[in-house]
Amino acid sequence: MTRLFLAPRSNETSRAHFLATLESGYPIKDVEQFLTEGERNLFSEKKSLYIWGNQKAKKGSWNKMNIGDFVAFYAKGELVYVGKCILKKHSAELARQLWGNDPKKKDQNATWEYTFFLSLKPQPRLFYLLRHI
Repeated sequence: MTRLFLAPRSNETSRAHFLATLESGYPIKDVEQFLTEGERNLFSEKKSLYIWGNQKAKKGSWNKMNIGDFVAFYAKGELVYVGKCILKKHSAELARQLWGNDPKKKDQNATWEYTFFLSLKPQPRLFYLLRHI
């Protein structure tokens, strides 16, 4: 069964991460070193990747996510993007390359290491449409 996961994009940190790795995509050449050969082959025709990550507190949600599940990003009460999960990867090193460590955490190594790669589409009117069904 395909699932839908919701991802907030409303605080300053998540907004900055969204702009860095989802809005325009992240250059594949900058993350290739963190991917296996099979993962690189999955993205062989792409120049940029759409990547998001969870911290340990959200590991349970990440564990439930499967390839083919959908992730909807929302901000200020609106769904702004919807993506389909095409790869999951647990990698603190990749997360640090993308977003660094979380300065708000006591653990100085805390990062968004439960990453997932998406095919992503803007959905500026999706929430409006859902409210009127």
